[in-house]
Amino acid sequence: MADVLGDPETLIAELRRRAQQTALSASESAKKQAEEALRQAEAKCQELNEEADRRAEREVAAVRLRISASGELRARERSLNSREELFERVWEEAENRLRALTASADYAQVLERLALLAARELCEDSLTLASDPAGHVLLTKDRLAEWSKKAGVVFVRAAQPADAWVGLLALNGRLRYDAAFPTRLSEARQFLREKTFRALVGDDD
Repeated sequence: MADVLGDPETLIAELRRRAQQTALSASESAKKQAEEALRQAEAKCQELNEEADRRAEREVAAVRLRISASGELRARERSLNSREELFERVWEEAENRLRALTASADYAQVLERLALLAARELCEDSLTLASDPAGHVLLTKDRLAEWSKKAGVVFVRAAQPADAWVGLLALNGRLRYDAAFPTRLSEARQFLREKTFRALVGDDD
């Protein structure tokens, strides 16, 4: 070492060599650090890309689900509207046929069935019957006497026809059995509406 210190050129050469080694060592360390930073950056980019892909897949799935649900809802609405239109035609046809009964030879038999039904429902000893103007004429004493024997109930014709356009009303004091066709048609209509709704929502027993 004394020789090195005593020779300026040798000292300079030694310092240059050490400086080069230090520089090489620093360069190698910096290179490793840079490579590690690059590896971490690439891993982070890959992670972000995967997360972006997953998010995109979830969004696409959500959009598809909304479209599917919307399409199913529209299909149900179209089905419901079609059924509603069909029902309206059925109700219109049913009402026309019921109204036509007033001029039918079978109308008396229809009134008889309604009277017997009212007797079973009310379970009273006597009932006052009222029908529409055309039906009220058919409630003769002889006919009511015959029905009374079948039902075990005394049927009496009301003084005035009923307001209903067709059918029969049976009364006993405050008790009332509405067998008018508009009422029975409305009940049937409500029943089928509810049944259709349960079928559409998958709750049809």
